Order: sequence, then structure tokens, then C-alpha cells
Amino acid sequence: MQIASSGQSTLVAVPLSGCDTIRTTCRKEAAMGRLVIALMVTILFATAAQAQAPLAVDVEIVKQLAQDNLDNIDLSRLADTNSSSSVIKKFAANLVDARSDNNAKLAIIAKTAQIPMPADTGATYHAARAQLANLKGLEFDHAYVIAVRQRQQALLDFAGNANVQNAALKDFVADTKAAAEKQLKMAQDLPDN
Repeated sequence: MQIASSGQSTLVAVPLSGCDTIRTTCRKEAAMGRLVIALMVTILFATAAQAQAPLAVDVEIVKQLAQDNLDNIDLSRLADTNSSSSVIKKFAANLVDARSDNNAKLAIIAKTAQIPMPADTGATYHAARAQLANLKGLEFDHAYVIAVRQRQQALLDFAGNANVQNAALKDFVADTKAAAEKQLKMAQDLPDN
């Protein structure tokens, strides 16, 4: 043990577990503390990065829902020019509004979850649209009503089987399913002859 005195204070250095002085032990503990903090920060950021990365299932669900919205919006806008029925035109206008609102809400959820939104309709939709675009009047009305019914049923089937992981997206899918059930009922009430 060493004792050093300088006027008012006295420093006592006591060897601890193989260390030369308390000062050396403090430096080692401080270095160890900094290392532990650095590791904790690294783990925290790695965990946060993993938590922020969207799951593939949620990315696919957002893609499917957004494309379905875009498809229905485009199809229903076509009804405004090709349909001969005021009832179908009114239904189509309401569907455009409902699906536009739905897509806007989906975009907010997707942005928060860092999931990209598709900007275009699905590839399989283009062929169906091309066929409907060539129809007018009663022929269009019949084909449009059938297409809308099929699309609403497909959305219900998809939403009912979606294995959503993101909580906000899960609530959104449930709301979308409820809206699709109402839209399907309205589409079933449309004349299709």
C-alpha cells in the first residue's frame, strides 16, 4: 500500500485483484462500461432496423390491395363513358370514391410501415380492361357488373385469407373486407341483363 500526501488531502492506493492501483481499476471499469454501452447501442439499432423492415407477407398484401383499388377505380371510370345505365354510372362513381379513399388510407399505412405502393394497375387487369373498353351500352353494362362482382368476391377471398402481421394493416384489411362485402351486395343488386 502506498500513501501520498500533498497538503490537505491524502491519496491511498490499494491494489485490488491484481491491479496496481484503484486508478487503474477505475480506468478498466470505465473502458468496460463504454464497451457495454457501445454494444447496447449497436443491438438497439440492429433491433430497430429489423423491426422497421416490413415482412414480405405485408408487402405482398399492400401490393395486392393497392392494385385491386387501382383496377377498380380504372374500371369504374370506364363505366362513366361506356355504360348506358344511370344506375350503373352512379354505382361506378361511388366505387371510384370509395376505392380512392381506401387507397389513400392504404398509402398512409404503407408509408408508415415503409412498404412501397404500386403506381399502376396489375398486369392481369390490362387484358380484362382492353376487352371492356371495346364494349358500349348494354354489352358493357353486363360485362361490367359481372367483372365488379368477381373482383369484389376475389377481394373478399383475399382479405379473408390474408395473414397480415402489421397491426395497422391488419385493421385496414378488416375494414376493407367489410367495405367489400357492402360493395359486393350493391353489385349483386345491379341489373346485369
